Amino acid sequence: MEQPYSSTARPQPTTEPQAPPPRALVGLERKCRAAGWTVEVRATDGEAQLTVSGRVRDPETSSAAQVKATWRLSSGSLRWAGGQLLRNGVLVRSNLSWTTTTELIDRGTASLLDPAAELQGVTRHGRTRAEWEQAVQQHALTARSAFEHGVQVHGAMEAAAETICGVAWARVAEAATGAVHHRLGRRAAAVQAIVRTARREQADDSGAPRAFDLAMRARALAGACERDAEHLDECVLAAEAEAHLAPYLEQVLAEQSAREAAWREEHPDGDAEQFASQVLGAFRYPAQDFALWWDTHDGPTSTFTEGWDLMHKQDPPHGETTASLRIGDQTHREIINLGILAAGHLRTAGGADQAPRAQELMAQASSGAALFEPGARRGMHSAADAASRVWALLAGRSVRTGGRHLRAADDLDELAPWLEVEATSASAAGVRRLLLMSHALSVRSRARYEQP
Repeated sequence: MEQPYSSTARPQPTTEPQAPPPRALVGLERKCRAAGWTVEVRATDGEAQLTVSGRVRDPETSSAAQVKATWRLSSGSLRWAGGQLLRNGVLVRSNLSWTTTTELIDRGTASLLDPAAELQGVTRHGRTRAEWEQAVQQHALTARSAFEHGVQVHGAMEAAAETICGVAWARVAEAATGAVHHRLGRRAAAVQAIVRTARREQADDSGAPRAFDLAMRARALAGACERDAEHLDECVLAAEAEAHLAPYLEQVLAEQSAREAAWREEHPDGDAEQFASQVLGAFRYPAQDFALWWDTHDGPTSTFTEGWDLMHKQDPPHGETTASLRIGDQTHREIINLGILAAGHLRTAGGADQAPRAQELMAQASSGAALFEPGARRGMHSAADAASRVWALLAGRSVRTGGRHLRAADDLDELAPWLEVEATSASAAGVRRLLLMSHALSVRSRARYEQP
């Protein structure tokens, strides 16, 4: 019989009894405590969490590691809900499986720092004095290698007599890098001084902290030496690239001036807006803005093109933009042509193992060459994509891995083998020249935007 409703009746509490901790949690807690981890267990009615914390060795120093393992109540029992990994308080990985979580703890145990040894100075960041002294030696080798490379580069510049279009580019690079070369020498000498200090203090009872300080100073100096050596390479490359670009750019500017002179002769009453739209290819509103700028400046320049560059002085000059477009198109064409020549070389001299590569290279290069035939229709990026595929095959990679690199030096390294092949050397030299000119434009652009 149904009970009558009573306003004074109160529902009885229905709290679910707390489930016992899972055996996996108990076993993992015992294991982590025995290994030296700091362990914290937090249990509520619907969740249990085990947190293990400690400092572990890193490649250079150490970091605070924390692993959280969580179980949640499901169907009357606590079940695995996932793990988390934190480094220095920042969440690195989450939703980890039980196996992955325990593997992370095991790997961390192998590099777990001993707090007592750290406090007594026996170790620093988990390494003994002998280990830090070995690190000093490794950093010294790095600095010495960078210094020797710098000496080699600077010596090559001093001996170079080659000129490009009358420009002694090596002399320009030598003058630009003299200060960097001397700084590299001073830094390398400072690292050697640290090595001598570490050797003198081996007999002292200075402990791991002092050796760690020496290793960190040596590491900072060695890194600076490597950056100086890279800067030397960049300066040499930039000087050679600029020597190639300068005469090419002069030719483009001469054509640009001739085109404006011809337009002015054909349109004696033409104004700035008409020139910008008809010759420079500007859209309607930028052309109108240029006309307004031109009219409000008292004879700013002798040509419309110079005025356009003056108005847009924060952007690359129109001549550089034109040169960049031409160089890009020529580079794609020359890479594809090099691919055809390289495929022929691989067919005749590469052997049977190079036959598949030669076949694919020829197919890709022929497909790209068809884009440059008269009357061929090209999409916006079709030539660049075709050249990218050919480049990947020239470098011995799959077309799926992409083409050229972001750094010009990496592209030149991949191109170098084809400069040594008689059948492809002339074409590869042409590609190298175009890559250098493109790099020179990039250097100019960076310098422009880095100016205060």
